[in-house]
Amino acid sequence: MACHRLGIEDPRMWNLARALAGAGVVVMTPELQDLADYRVTARTIDVIGDSAVVLSTRMQRKVGVLGLSFAGGLSLLAASRSEFSNHIGFVVAIGAHDDMSRVARFFAANVITQPDGTEAPFQAHEYGALVLAYAHLEDFFTQQDVPVAREALRQWLWEQPNAMKAAAALSPAGKTELDLLLHHREQLRDALFREITLHKDEMEAVSPHGHLTQLHTAVFLLHGAGDSIIPSSETLWLAKDVSPTELKMALVSPALIHVNMGDKVTWQQQWQLVDFMAQVLEAAQNLPSSVTPKAARP
Repeated sequence: MACHRLGIEDPRMWNLARALAGAGVVVMTPELQDLADYRVTARTIDVIGDSAVVLSTRMQRKVGVLGLSFAGGLSLLAASRSEFSNHIGFVVAIGAHDDMSRVARFFAANVITQPDGTEAPFQAHEYGALVLAYAHLEDFFTQQDVPVAREALRQWLWEQPNAMKAAAALSPAGKTELDLLLHHREQLRDALFREITLHKDEMEAVSPHGHLTQLHTAVFLLHGAGDSIIPSSETLWLAKDVSPTELKMALVSPALIHVNMGDKVTWQQQWQLVDFMAQVLEAAQNLPSSVTPKAARP
């Protein structure tokens, strides 16, 4: 499960699902519509949890949940909820977030914050600020411009060649605002910080940080060291938020770029990733054979 427009048709998802299936793991890939539309929402937590319940009930055993990018953090939240926890045996979070507000500040300021309180400059991917604005375009555009801006920005995020044609219907002020978002985001730093203040509660609802006290399932964390969408410091934060008894492995690897493999991977880095996946597969093989039946949410 990942935050990408292709959803379950994402080739990375296909490759991972096939690799797991080839190792004898039954795989279910639910469609997370909000994430496919580049929106990180609390209702996606329910979709993830409900999907786990459906597969668990069908298999008559607990299941593992694997989430990529923002879906990783949302998967941890799903596993911490009582209505889903009896059906989830472990969570694998790859390139996940711990605190949405902190990630949003990274998008706005190009600065990462480590768990020890230190900060360091790090250039965020342009994708981040665009997704932050896309969630609430009404904060950037007039009511008349919002539908046009949404379509233009959606096409831009989808890397469609006609994105600027869609933007032609914007008002002059709307065109200026879109140009700032696409090409001069440094001038919108204060506006992006206001987004964090305006939508603090919404961001907290999709943040594992401070909400994992009821998480009683095995957790595996993996992150690319140079991730410029969700910085690897977020996995360091998650490693502190997850109970030591539940955290089975946390690996920050230079071999990954967000949720993709890098071009230059040493054999040591390959071995670390193989060891990580071997532990995940072992957890899948040792899942309890039965769970307390619970109906899926309607």
